[in-house]
Amino acid sequence: MGLSKTGTKSLNKALQILGYKSLHLPSKQQLFSGNYEAFTDIPCYAYLTQLLAIYPNTKLICTTRNVDTWIESCEKFFNPTDNAYLMELRNLVYGRTNFDEILWRSAYRSHYLRLKVIAHYCNILFLPLENPNKWQLLCDFLDKPLPSFAYPKL
Repeated sequence: MGLSKTGTKSLNKALQILGYKSLHLPSKQQLFSGNYEAFTDIPCYAYLTQLLAIYPNTKLICTTRNVDTWIESCEKFFNPTDNAYLMELRNLVYGRTNFDEILWRSAYRSHYLRLKVIAHYCNILFLPLENPNKWQLLCDFLDKPLPSFAYPKL
């Protein structure tokens, strides 16, 4: 459920290490195919209502990051694109296809406020990018053994 540039690639790798069939930045078709156990990045959030209707007892993991460092990263990352799917996702989540600091900050706040409300009736873990104990938090949440090596950083 984390926004792009909040450690979603690293989370995807961590989920794979823990044995999940996980996919980073899935297509809409992949989200609803039933062929995966986990997904990361904004498609999950863009289609959250539909996904929760299909998987009401799912565990949600939301990667988080300091808003100012997130904005800096987004400014470098969100270049214009001609990829129709990415444009659709950006419009759904951020309200625009190209980076705009005011809109992105607003989307960031709205995203986490919505997930905090959802947390009252869903099983959700907020996983801060800056937390040095990500493995511990994730493994406790998923009831998985703790790996003996560092959490992925991609």
